[in-house]
Amino acid sequence: MPTPKVRIILADDEMMVRENLAIYLEDCGYLIKTAADGKEALDLFHQERPDVIITDITLPRMSGLELIRAIKSVAPQVPVIVFSGLGDMTDVIAALRLGIWDYLVKPINDLSVIHQSVQKALEKQRLKDENERIRETLLEDQEAGHSVQQKILPPNLFEAPPLKLEHQVVPMLYLSGDFVDYFKLDDHRFVFYLADVSGHGAAAAFVTVLVKMFIREMAAKFRSDNDARVITPHLMIKALAQEIYGAKLGKYCTMLYFVYDSNLEEIHYSVAGHYPNPVLVKKGEAKYLAGRGFPVGISQSMSYKTEILEIEPPFTLALFSDGIFEIMPGNFENKEELLLKLLLETDLSLEQVNDKFKITNTPDRLDDVSVLLFTRGITE
Repeated sequence: MPTPKVRIILADDEMMVRENLAIYLEDCGYLIKTAADGKEALDLFHQERPDVIITDITLPRMSGLELIRAIKSVAPQVPVIVFSGLGDMTDVIAALRLGIWDYLVKPINDLSVIHQSVQKALEKQRLKDENERIRETLLEDQEAGHSVQQKILPPNLFEAPPLKLEHQVVPMLYLSGDFVDYFKLDDHRFVFYLADVSGHGAAAAFVTVLVKMFIREMAAKFRSDNDARVITPHLMIKALAQEIYGAKLGKYCTMLYFVYDSNLEEIHYSVAGHYPNPVLVKKGEAKYLAGRGFPVGISQSMSYKTEILEIEPPFTLALFSDGIFEIMPGNFENKEELLLKLLLETDLSLEQVNDKFKITNTPDRLDDVSVLLFTRGITE
């Protein structure tokens, strides 16, 4: 099937110039419609919907600037090429501000420059169209990825008195490098964690899937083979670090990993390069728990430490990703204390924490923001 010819509207009030240019451009293989003034050119534009407009800056009935403005208001993507005399530079600058693609100075002694200008405009438009198609495809892919990622997150609310868990993951864009998960391991152990993968987008989101699959696999091995790594935070994180490092994805993550044992009323946890540290709220006081370590996956030889917290209920553990500090007011030095203060001004429900920190209501976030709340109430 032959390629359709490029349609051009050529507007110039000088008949000789107009006819000579039209003949030359037709010889170059273009379909040409000519206009002697701006009004005629605009009427032709609405009738023909051309691929390119070539116009003099000075036209009767409707000036070149008025013509450009009218065309750009309805079809900003159509390339407009302007030619003008040396005395029309003020108008040329105004035309450039309106978004013309090129301008040529009269008299044009070498007509091939017009053909070259048209070709450059067409190529630029082709690239813009291609970029837009790619952007739309990526947007569709990201929306699909967002949908998949949301499906692998646990329910936002879990209640099995005396335990209650709530979480919120708010991505900066479509895909999040933050991830949370929780699950009941056996009749007296409960696992929950928050991970923050380096970077954003599809690569970071892929690592969150790897994290979930690997930890759930370790949970299955515990149930089938009594593999104790999933209940031993430092061993769990070390195994995960080796998995991420071995995948050679160029990514790592920080992590807070917890195992709650209701028989012992103990919490075993590890902090792997994560900031901020987990927050314990009990009897109207909030404090950061101890713990430090290297990010997960930055090396396969790092060692981690399991911290043990013996604590009587009721209490709440609040886990945040570092994106929480991006949406908080004040100086960075004061934000750690401010986080504790704001947290104590809530009833420790996800709804009030969300409202207090404006997690979902902050526009133009610079990072993903996540929160996971684990509450151990009093057994009735």
